[in-house]
Amino acid sequence: MTKSERQLKLKELILRETLGSQHDLLMALKDSGIAVTQATLSRDCADLGVVRIPTMDGHKLTIPIDGEKHGIRSLIGVEILNVISNEVMVLVKTLTGRASGVASFIDGLESPEIGRA
Repeated sequence: MTKSERQLKLKELILRETLGSQHDLLMALKDSGIAVTQATLSRDCADLGVVRIPTMDGHKLTIPIDGEKHGIRSLIGVEILNVISNEVMVLVKTLTGRASGVASFIDGLESPEIGRA
């Protein structure tokens, strides 16, 4: 299976099912007959811009479309607890379990002022 085929299946699963974590996604892939490592799944999720959002029942993985970026922006404002900076770095403190979504949002900004590690 190619990377693009695997990522297409990931999109399909994320949009069709309610998956609360990468582990749930990993199990859904396994049930579909697709074996993938956690590291590969994490890279694919980052490539696709997968974020974990709160729901009434817990959390849900989703892939935001361009029109949803403003909704995520307001969600991020709630999830960031504190921002501290010095001469060389900025530390963003988030609610427990929210750092990945905040990081994905910041990466998605593709701002030249934000350096990449």
